[in-house]
Amino acid sequence: MLSANRFEVAAEVRRIVSETLAISAHEISESTLIIEELRATSLDVVILAMTLGDFFGVEFNLAEIPSTRVSVSWVIEYICFQTRGSRRR
Repeated sequence: MLSANRFEVAAEVRRIVSETLAISAHEISESTLIIEELRATSLDVVILAMTLGDFFGVEFNLAEIPSTRVSVSWVIEYICFQTRGSRRR
């Protein structure tokens, strides 16, 4: 999905977060905090990173993911940054 624009990335991130955490996508905005507001566990975060990474063809370095205050927007920006780098290679 390297040709996706930010809007498409955002929609897919919301969908995947929604499906993974069994939460309505309507309850998820870009400012939503994944751990604090959606009550994601550390295992949920790892599963999300793996699922998003597989879908978008990017690798999440778990050491780069903050331990708190990770918003959906942070995830979207991370993916957009990683896919931009992949297109240049």
